[in-house]
Amino acid sequence: MKSAFWKDTFREIWKTKNRFISIFAIIAIGVGFFAGVKASSADMKQSENAYYVKSHLMDVQVISTLGFGEKDIEAFRSLAGIQSVMPSYTADLYMETAGNRSVCKVYSLPSADTAEQDNINQLTLVEGRMPENEGECVVDSYLAQQRGFSVGDTVRMHAEEGEDISSTLSREEFTIVGTVESPMFIYKMQRGTSTIGDGSAEGFVYLMPQAFSYEDYTAVFLTFTSAEAAQAYTDEYDSLSEGYVDTVETLGDTRKDARLEEVKKQANQTIAENEQKLTDAKEQAETGFADAEQQLADAKTELENGEAEYAEQKQLFDTQIAQAEQKLADSKGLSEEGWSQYNTNLKAVSDGLAELASQRQVLITTRSELNTAKQQVEEGKQQLDTASKTLEEKQREYDEGLTAYQNAKQLLDGANQALQDPSSVTSEQLVSIQSGLNQLQSGLGDLFFGYMSGNTALKPQLDMALATFSTTLASQKELLDTASEQLEQGKKELSEQQKAWEAGKTQYEQGEAAYQTGMQQLEAAQKQLDDASVELLAAQNQLKAADKAILEGEQELVVQREEGEKQLRAAKEKLDSGWTEYEDGVAQLEEEKQKAQQEITDAETQLADAKQQLTELEAPTWYVLDRSQACPGYSNLGEDAGRVDNIAKVFPVFFLLVAALVCLTTMTRMIEEERTEIGTLKAMGYSNGSIIMKYMTYGVVASILGSVVGMLIGFQLFPRIIMNGYGIMYNFPVTMAPFRMQLAIPSMLVAALCVIITVYAVCRGELAQRPSQLMRPKSPKPGKRVLLEKIPFIWNKFNFSHKVTARNLFRYKQRIFMTVVGIAGCTALMLTGFALKDSIMEIVDKQFSEISLYDMMIVPEENQIDKTMQAVGEQSLIGAHGKFLQETMTAKAGSEELEVYLSVPEQMDTFTDFIDLHTRKGEQPVALEDGTVVITEKFAEELSLSKGDVFTLSGSGYADVELTVGGIVENYTYHYVYMTPRTFREVYGKEPSYNLVMADWKDDNQTDSEGVFSALSEQKAMQGISFLSTVKDGFSDMISSLNYVVLVLIVSAGLLAFVVLYNLTNINVNERIREIATLKVLGFYDKEVSAYIYRENVILTILGTGVGLILGIFLSQFVINTAEMDIVMFGREIKAWSYILSAVLTLLFAVFVNLVMHFKLKKVKMVESLKSVE
Repeated sequence: MKSAFWKDTFREIWKTKNRFISIFAIIAIGVGFFAGVKASSADMKQSENAYYVKSHLMDVQVISTLGFGEKDIEAFRSLAGIQSVMPSYTADLYMETAGNRSVCKVYSLPSADTAEQDNINQLTLVEGRMPENEGECVVDSYLAQQRGFSVGDTVRMHAEEGEDISSTLSREEFTIVGTVESPMFIYKMQRGTSTIGDGSAEGFVYLMPQAFSYEDYTAVFLTFTSAEAAQAYTDEYDSLSEGYVDTVETLGDTRKDARLEEVKKQANQTIAENEQKLTDAKEQAETGFADAEQQLADAKTELENGEAEYAEQKQLFDTQIAQAEQKLADSKGLSEEGWSQYNTNLKAVSDGLAELASQRQVLITTRSELNTAKQQVEEGKQQLDTASKTLEEKQREYDEGLTAYQNAKQLLDGANQALQDPSSVTSEQLVSIQSGLNQLQSGLGDLFFGYMSGNTALKPQLDMALATFSTTLASQKELLDTASEQLEQGKKELSEQQKAWEAGKTQYEQGEAAYQTGMQQLEAAQKQLDDASVELLAAQNQLKAADKAILEGEQELVVQREEGEKQLRAAKEKLDSGWTEYEDGVAQLEEEKQKAQQEITDAETQLADAKQQLTELEAPTWYVLDRSQACPGYSNLGEDAGRVDNIAKVFPVFFLLVAALVCLTTMTRMIEEERTEIGTLKAMGYSNGSIIMKYMTYGVVASILGSVVGMLIGFQLFPRIIMNGYGIMYNFPVTMAPFRMQLAIPSMLVAALCVIITVYAVCRGELAQRPSQLMRPKSPKPGKRVLLEKIPFIWNKFNFSHKVTARNLFRYKQRIFMTVVGIAGCTALMLTGFALKDSIMEIVDKQFSEISLYDMMIVPEENQIDKTMQAVGEQSLIGAHGKFLQETMTAKAGSEELEVYLSVPEQMDTFTDFIDLHTRKGEQPVALEDGTVVITEKFAEELSLSKGDVFTLSGSGYADVELTVGGIVENYTYHYVYMTPRTFREVYGKEPSYNLVMADWKDDNQTDSEGVFSALSEQKAMQGISFLSTVKDGFSDMISSLNYVVLVLIVSAGLLAFVVLYNLTNINVNERIREIATLKVLGFYDKEVSAYIYRENVILTILGTGVGLILGIFLSQFVINTAEMDIVMFGREIKAWSYILSAVLTLLFAVFVNLVMHFKLKKVKMVESLKSVE
C-alpha cells in the first residue's frame, strides 16, 4: 500500500509538471538570487584576498625621512612574527615619450639574490617579459592601455623642471619590455598620490635596482606570519594589521636614535675625508701655481727673441721680391710693343677676311638667285611646251568639229533639196541621205525615207525633226565660232609667253657670267689673306713664347712671395699664438687661482654647513602604512563590497519573501483543487499524516530541487556578474565563487518550511471534513450583488462579459488578494531597483556641481596659511580663494555619536563662493548665522536631530561644547558642521586656527591643475592639494560601479515578475477549467474565452502594479537607507521614468503571459474538463 501511495505521489508530480516546474522555478529564482547576491560581497573579498596571498601582497610599508640602512633591515627581520622583509627604492617621476607624459610611481624590482619568501608584491606579467638589465622597465598595463605605451617603446624618466634626475636614477632612458599588474594597485581609477604633477599618480613603473642612484633604501615592505591565516577585509585581519603597525612604530622609536647615530657617523666620516681632500687640494694648488708662473716667464723670453729674428728675415725677403718684380716689368714692356704691332697686322687681316666673307656672302646670294632664275627658266620652258600641246589639241578638236558640222550641213541641205525636188535625187542618194540622217539623229533618216517613199503622213513629223536638227546644227556652228576665237587668243598668249621666256633666259646667262668672274676675284683675295695669316701666326707664336716666359717668371715670383709670406706669417702667427698663449696662461693662472680659492672657500663653507646640519639633524620619522594607506583602492574595494552587502541585507530578503508567498499560494490552490482526491484517499483508509505527507513531499521536493539548482546557479552567476561589473574599476585576477553552506542551508530551510507550514495548515483544514464531503465538489460561493450593481449609470453600460468579470473579481477575494500581492511585490522590487539607480546616479552631480562649488582644496604647511594664501593669489588662473578651519570632530546626541568635520570660513561674504547651503526639499537657501550651526542631512538623520535641537561637539585639542542646530542642509558625502568665526570664538574662547585654503578657477574653460600644483610646490606653500575634478571623477567611478549591482537587481526582479505572473495565471486557469469548458460548450470562440480570463488578469495586473508602485516607494526608501554607507547619503527622489518603466515592464510581462496562456486555453477539451469532478 505504501508503494502505491508513493507511486501516486510521484505520478501527481508528473501529471502536474507545469505546476511543479513553476514552484521549482520560483524557488530557484528566489533562493538563487538571495544566496547569490548575499554571497557577492564575501566572494569579492575572498577573490581579492586570494590574489593578495598569491602575489604575496605586503602587510605594511615603512617610509623613513632618513631612508633605511642595513641595520634597519636586520632590525625588521629580527621582529617577532615577521615573515618577509623586502627593502626597495621608490620615487615619483615623469615618464615621457613622443608627447605623452604621465606621473608615475617608480619602484625597484627585487634584487637577484632576494629569497622567494622575501619577494613581496609580486607582479603579474600581462605582456612581454621582465627586465633583465638596468636599461629596461615594465609599466602599468592599465596606463599602457590608456596612454598608448607599447612593449618596445623607449621612455624618458625625469623629475620636475630644474631638478637633476641623476640623484635618483643612473640614466634617463628605458625600454619597455613588458606590462604588468601589481597587487598594490588593484584600483584602476587611482594610482595613489604623488609629490609631482597635480598630486596624483597615473601609473607605476618597475626598474632594476641598479637603475637607482640612492645609497639607502627609501621604503621597506613587510609581511607577517599570522597575516596569511586572516582574510583581508575582516575584523581579524584589521586587528592584526593594527597590532603590526604598532609593533613597527615601536621599532621605529627604538631605531630612530641608532639610525641618527649611523647617519651622523657616516656624515662625520665623509666630512673628515672631505677636509683631508681639501688640505691636499690646497697644497697641490700652491705647487702647481708656482710651476705655472716659472713656465710663463721662460715663454716670454723665448717670444721676445723670436720677434727680433722675425724682423730681420722680413727685411731680406722684401728686398729680393722688389728686384724680381723690376726684371719682370722690363720684359713685359718689350712684349707689349710686339703685341701692339701684331694686333695692328691682325686687324688688317681680319678686316680683309671680313670683306672677303662679305663678298663671298654676296656671291652665295647671287648663286642662290641664279639657281632660282635657272629653275624659273626651266619651268617656263615646260609651261610653254604644255601650252603649245594644249593649243594644238584644241585646234585638232576644232578642225574635227568643223568637218562634222560641214558634213551634217551638206547632208541637211541635200535632204531639203530632195524634199523640194524629189526628182532631183536618185534612189541611191535617198538611201545615202537616210543612212547619214540616222547616224546624226536616230530615226530621222527613216522618217525622211518613209516620206520620200510616199508616206505623206510623216510630213509633220519629218518637218519637226528637220527643224530640230537645223537648230542643233546652228548651235554647233555657234560653238565652233566661239572655239575659233579662243584658239586665236591662245595663239596670241603663247607668243607673248615665248618672248618673256627668251628675255628671262638671256638675263640668267648674263648673271651666270658675272658670278663666275666674281668667284675668280674672290679666290685671288683669299690667297693673299692666307699668306698674311701664316706670317701673323708665326709672330703670335714668338709673342706667346715671350709671354709664357714672363708668366712663368711671375708665377715663380708669386710662389716665392707666397712661400716667403707664408713662412713669415707662420712665424708671426707662432709669435702671436705664443703671446696669446702667454697672455691666456697669465689670465688662466689668475682665474685658476681665483677659482681654486673660490672652490676652497665653497668647500670650507659646505663643510661648515654640513657640520651645522649635522648638529641640527633630528631623529628620523617612520611612516608606517598599512594596506589601506599604501595600496590605492584597497579600502575602496572593501567599501564597495560593503555597499553590495548592505543592498543584499534587504532586497534579496524581500525577493525571497515574494517567491515564498507565491509558492504558498500555489500549494494552497493545489490542495483546494484536489479535495476530491484527498477525500478518496481518506475513505481508502489513509491516515491524515500520510495524506499530508503526499503534498508535503510534492512541495518539499520542488523546494529542495529549486533551492539546490538556484544556489548552484546563484552562487556562480550573481557574484561573477557583480565582480565583472566591478572589474571595470578593480583587478580581479582571481575570481572565486565557492558554495557557501552558511547561506545555502538557511535558504533551503526557509523555502522548505514555507511549503511545509502551508501544506500542513491547508491540509489540516481540508482533512477536518468527512470523506463524503471532500469527494463532492466544493459548493460554489453564492452569488451576490456587487457594489457596481448599485450604480446603474455604470452597471447598465456593461455587457454580459464585463458583468461576469466584475462579479468574479468581487466573488473570489482570496484569489484577488494573492494575485495583487504577488504582482505588487514584483513591481515594488523593480521600482526599488530603478529607485536605487536614481538615488546613486544623482549623488555626483548634486554634490560636486550644486553643493561643493570650490575647485581645489589646499593644505598649507604648518603655520604657513598666509604664505599659502599669497602664493595662491599670485596664480593668474585662480580666482576667489579663502581660508577655512576644518577639523575632524565627534558629535554626540544621547547615546549616539558620529565622526564629523567642523568647517569654519574666515570670510562670511565669500563663503557662498565655495559651499552652497540649501535644503534638499525645495532647495531653499539656509543662512549660516551667529549663535547656531548648520549640519548636513545625513548627520541629522544619524543622530535624530532637527532644527533647534542641541548636540555635543568634541575633538582633540578642543573643549566639549553644546551647539544648537540652526539649519539642516543637503549633502551626500561625509558629515559637516558649519560654523561662523564669531560662533567659534564664542564657544571655544579663541580665534580659529585656519588650516585649509579653498579656491576657484577664474575661468572654468582655462584650467591647469598640473601647473598650479608645480607652482605651489616650488614655493613650498603647501603640504598637499586636492582638485575637485579628481575627487569627482574618482567618486563617480566608485558610485557608477553600483549600477551593475542595480542592473542585476532589476533583471532578476523582472524575471521573478514574469514567473510569478505565469504561475498565478496558470493557477487561475486550472481552478476554472470547468468554467472555461462550459464557455466553450456555450459557443464562445477561442478569443472570447481568452478575453474572459485575460480581462480579469489585466484588471488585477493594473491593480497590483498600482499597489506595487506605492509599496515600492516605501520599500525603496527602506533599501536605500539600509544600503547607504555611514559617510554617504543616497538621493531620496525617484524619477518619473522609474515609475513608468516598472509599470510598463509589469504590464508587458502580463501581456506576454496572456499570449502564452491563450494557446493553453485553445487546447482545453470540453468533455474531459466537465467530467473532471467525476
